[in-house]
Amino acid sequence: MISSLKRALPWAGIVLLVVCVVGAFFYFRTQKRRAIGQALVNARQMAEQGRYDQAIHYYEKAVQGDPTLKEVYIAIALMYRAKGDHVRVKEYCARVAADESVKTKKAYRLACEP
Repeated sequence: MISSLKRALPWAGIVLLVVCVVGAFFYFRTQKRRAIGQALVNARQMAEQGRYDQAIHYYEKAVQGDPTLKEVYIAIALMYRAKGDHVRVKEYCARVAADESVKTKKAYRLACEP
């Protein structure tokens, strides 16, 4: 019995290590999602108050966390349009212009079409 316990002990350590690694992965992934969600909430609040620079800051934090959020690039373009910075509007619209599904959205048309 003791010899079988000695053989199982290293495997128990490996299993424990795997469980810890997987748990840490899901924990940090959840934390990342929360941070992105909070950044989007803050950005929207700033935009509603006309504080476009702060809104851009929070939208940038969101896309740093998940660069695939194409709607956020459109929101940033809208903020720059509100500020009158047409160079930056074109820059952010160009980031999503290749995606045909984004072009059908009203926000894209408002931000990126003259």
